[in-house]
Amino acid sequence: MDNIKLYISNPWIFFLLTFVLSWFFWSIAILLNQVYTFFPTIIFYALGGFGPSIIGISLTYLTKSKA
Repeated sequence: MDNIKLYISNPWIFFLLTFVLSWFFWSIAILLNQVYTFFPTIIFYALGGFGPSIIGISLTYLTKSKA
């Protein structure tokens, strides 16, 4: 378990996951081919924008200690 925490706490993992998550949602928004202010598109743009926060909170939760 400690090896997994060590691997997840690597800053390069954060950058990689942030890049992948953000561009995943932005790609969906781009493929919808609509103006960014329309309903389904704006959700995907927002989720992509919050990608770093989502990944940061998730990795912090996964690597927290119980002390």
